[in-house]
Amino acid sequence: MNVDNYNANRGPLSPLVEHNGVACGFWLVGADFRNRSRLYGAYPPGYMKRMRLLFPDEFEYGRVLHLFSGSQPSTGNEDTLDINPEACSTYVGDAEDLLHVVGHARYELVLADPPYEGQHEHYGTKPVNRGKVVRLCSRIVRLGGFLVWLDTAMPMWGKKDGWRLAGTIGLAQSTNHRVRVATILGMMT
Repeated sequence: MNVDNYNANRGPLSPLVEHNGVACGFWLVGADFRNRSRLYGAYPPGYMKRMRLLFPDEFEYGRVLHLFSGSQPSTGNEDTLDINPEACSTYVGDAEDLLHVVGHARYELVLADPPYEGQHEHYGTKPVNRGKVVRLCSRIVRLGGFLVWLDTAMPMWGKKDGWRLAGTIGLAQSTNHRVRVATILGMMT
């Protein structure tokens, strides 16, 4: 994670600050409600641009997994996992069965955008066991790597699984939308 790179290249986007080793901020991500995919749901507008600025080395030199990926395309070093076979993901399966689905794959960065507050009904799935999936992610994120969990609440995580809190970034899309938080967990080296 490179907060300095993000701040140096963010242009008019909101800055991030680091306090006691934790990146903090709040992003107004815009009111573009178009979903250019036939699938329900997508990352908020401008979210991936910000992630690429915050994690330049992970995107350039590492392996990245988009968990609950939906319409996010698989490209080069970026894999995708979704439960819906229509998503054309690298991996098709349930995130709660993550280790079986991805096998021995390991990642420098996992970006998770699970269904929140009843949104699973749009996908025809059960609610996500967030704590279980975060624990499973600790087994596929390499030492020094990161999990970014985008949700309406911080997920349960534990130091015993190797996680440390590396950042919290609030996101507001527009009026009458849920305020979300990107919880950034780092795998302790």
